[in-house]
Amino acid sequence: MEDVVVSEKVRKLARLGQVAVLLGAGLFAFAMCLAALDLLEAPENAREILRQEFELERIGKGAASWHLLVAALLYFASDLVGMLMLVVSYKLFRGVRGEGVFTLDVGKRLRRIGGLLLAIVPVSIVSNTLAVMVLSLANPAGHRIVRVSVGDSDVYAVIIGLLLLIVGHIMVEAVRIADENKAFV
Repeated sequence: MEDVVVSEKVRKLARLGQVAVLLGAGLFAFAMCLAALDLLEAPENAREILRQEFELERIGKGAASWHLLVAALLYFASDLVGMLMLVVSYKLFRGVRGEGVFTLDVGKRLRRIGGLLLAIVPVSIVSNTLAVMVLSLANPAGHRIVRVSVGDSDVYAVIIGLLLLIVGHIMVEAVRIADENKAFV
């Protein structure tokens, strides 16, 4: 493989991207830790915190600790997918700094980021639905809840995820074509 010269401006922008990802991941992790600490610090308040988070009218008094634990774990499911997306984003910028923009790895990482962004939507929908179901299991008959909701941010995530996935596929194919053309010359 030939040495690629990456312009100083691209390197600086990629470094800025890395810093932005690290700051975002740090803030995201901090927020996740605060939410977890709220639940762990005062387990007697976990019921009320989860009730508010999932916008429930009530959580039955008979809700066992495992109901609350499962709901709390489900609460963080889409956040974990988001953190994974940030890790791939960091690797994307690191690769751009070292190897340039028009590489197979950049295309593959863009596809991975798009796929993870797409994955956040069903993970969020399913985890929220399951959490509400688990939290309402102890409610009296007729007051148990199954709620599936899709918000406008979910639609935006799908659109942006699809766009990144398509751009990633285009980049992978463009790099392959460029490599084939180099082989003929």
